[in-house]
Amino acid sequence: MSHQPPQMKNSALAAILSVLIPGLGQIYNGEIGKGILIIILQVINGFLALIYVGFITGFIIWIWSIYDAYKTAERINLQATVDMTQTPVENPKPKKKRTGGIGLLLLIAVVGIILLAVFFHAVRNPPSQRADSGEKAPDFSVTTYASAPLPPDVLEPALANLFGGNYQTYCTGDLSKPRPAEYDSIPLKLSDFRGTPVVLNFWASWCTTCKEEQPLLESAWRRYKGQVQFIGLSHLDQDKNARAWLQCYDVTYPNAPDLGGKAYNAYRIQGVPETYFIDADGNIVDYYVGAIPNGSILDQLIQKLLQQ
Repeated sequence: MSHQPPQMKNSALAAILSVLIPGLGQIYNGEIGKGILIIILQVINGFLALIYVGFITGFIIWIWSIYDAYKTAERINLQATVDMTQTPVENPKPKKKRTGGIGLLLLIAVVGIILLAVFFHAVRNPPSQRADSGEKAPDFSVTTYASAPLPPDVLEPALANLFGGNYQTYCTGDLSKPRPAEYDSIPLKLSDFRGTPVVLNFWASWCTTCKEEQPLLESAWRRYKGQVQFIGLSHLDQDKNARAWLQCYDVTYPNAPDLGGKAYNAYRIQGVPETYFIDADGNIVDYYVGAIPNGSILDQLIQKLLQQ
């Protein structure tokens, strides 16, 4: 079961609508803008699949037409040769009816049915659909950010760029204090934490809504440390900006750049922030799209994770 910020009206009906056409469930639950966007994206995806298959089909029909034209010309030449050699008393043989046109129509009909099937399948099963609950969480391999604090001449311009001139209102910790050395530029895999539930957060320093969520995540990490492992993966971020962000919010759980968006693509994320809740066996229990609005909802999701 995925979590979206608005309250669900009827999860069963929403699920049925989502099975029929992705996006209808969101519209039913009041997420009209998001539902319409999802439907538009699925239709675009379907048309792209349609164009691709149509190109291949057009090529096949073109080859068929050439072959049919060749066979027709061959029959005409053969008939002309027979007519020239016939004597007046000979009865000409009846001409055979062409069957190429019927074959072509049948081919077009079959291809049309295939195109409709491909279009519907592409709309119903877009490649961008997120990894969902019940699936095995894709493993990933990253290297965490350095723990040493950025020098002031790098840190202050980066913070001003991220938060404006009033960055002090966001920063909660001592900006000169290094972050935990245990996570200093170390290789890290999701599978390293098998046996421990994991909260996996995708974020970015340029993400506006992440600013409200980050303190909630750090606070929960400090409460649940030893029971749940938190991991943060930054998306399309600059090293200095991401490290300045981590210093500003005094983030003490491991964070790493998702270089090349490999984990982002593996989880089929559609925007940041998104948070996945993964049980001790490496299975996705739940996920939350967008910034988690308050600590109460985050606690509920973590408690559900601990009950697995």
